[in-house]
Amino acid sequence: MNLQKKYRSDFNSLALLLGIFLLARILFILFMPHTYSKDLYGWLHVIDLLKEGKNPYTDSGLLNWPPFWMQMLFAIHKVSFHTSMSDTRLIQIVLISGEAIAMILTYWILKRFFKIQNASKILVIAWALNPIAILLSCQHCNFDIFVGLWILVFAFMMLKFFEDRSPVSWLMACFFLGIGILTKTVPLIVSPLLLIGIQKQNISTKIFGFVLMITPVVLGMSIIYTLAPEGVKNDVIGYRSVVGWYGITGILGLLKMYSAITFYAAISPLIFIGLMFLAAWYSLKNMLFNPQQFVKITLLLLMAIPTFGPGYSPPYILWYMPLLIIFYSFSGAQMRGLLVAGYIILAATYLAEYALLDGHGAFLVKLIHSPSMMNLGNALGDSAHQVLIRLPMFTWYIILFISIIPSLRKDAKISLVAQ
Repeated sequence: MNLQKKYRSDFNSLALLLGIFLLARILFILFMPHTYSKDLYGWLHVIDLLKEGKNPYTDSGLLNWPPFWMQMLFAIHKVSFHTSMSDTRLIQIVLISGEAIAMILTYWILKRFFKIQNASKILVIAWALNPIAILLSCQHCNFDIFVGLWILVFAFMMLKFFEDRSPVSWLMACFFLGIGILTKTVPLIVSPLLLIGIQKQNISTKIFGFVLMITPVVLGMSIIYTLAPEGVKNDVIGYRSVVGWYGITGILGLLKMYSAITFYAAISPLIFIGLMFLAAWYSLKNMLFNPQQFVKITLLLLMAIPTFGPGYSPPYILWYMPLLIIFYSFSGAQMRGLLVAGYIILAATYLAEYALLDGHGAFLVKLIHSPSMMNLGNALGDSAHQVLIRLPMFTWYIILFISIIPSLRKDAKISLVAQ
């Protein structure tokens, strides 16, 4: 009977959470029509190319990743063709649906692995009403939420593996990480965490886990490479985020140290390879059987890419936003204060960018539509101003890194005791 009451309580909490989540996005779509980013128009162009039987990897320059999103766009247009809904609206629905699934999974992770009783209350503010999440799904319309979703499923399976030590849980983690890499290559950075507990797996399980992780992206990439070798080599394998708009390369740009930007962009892959080796060593040494420890190191690895990488894009936050929420749930009062401060800084930054910058959709410029507002948006559109707008956000990320890293030593001691 108590179990039945618990399930009913969870169902009611989730229903209310989803209701608030959907209402916030429906209201935004109704009151902010036609305020879309340049990425959304890029996806519509890809759909046009597919309709004409052309290959977007050779004719658009817009697809810089494995084929997951192109396949999604193809399916979206097929649904649009057989219904009265526009491609744009269907893209929003797909992204909001992926967001809703990720939010529900975050709820279950909070309840199951971290015993958070007020999970729905946290998620109402941190996700359902989060202006960052709303802007990215409804206005920017990029597909990074699916990267975050696959990483979250990977995390769920790894946490389950810590709990039951089942090879099946570990193999499922390998598979969903592979699907994440098929979506964007970004999740590859957390692959060293699969070394957790690998010593206790037999050789067949280890080989099958590697095959499960690598096969989806190898098959997907091999097909598009066969059809467009040069386009895939230049736009996918050779893809790098644009430098000079945020963080380290942005500050170097402000200081006019352009040769330093080129140097940093060249060595940045070595930085991330080094981080992956460090994560592998840490995983093998400490086994990471503490769920809190696992969330922290996964969060740090993913946040490192936009924070210390040469390039940046606002949707990158969706890779690790669920992990930030989970981290908040088990943090102490001081860390929670830092995370709340970050929520305010990041929300203000995203609201300013998406209200004023034309490339992001400029909802405020299009609502007011005055010359002064348009001039303000144009003035803030150059790289120097965008670096300055994002400087408080970058500073907060650095402080968060410095604050989390020392706690990993304490977690390592706890995991050693557990072993």
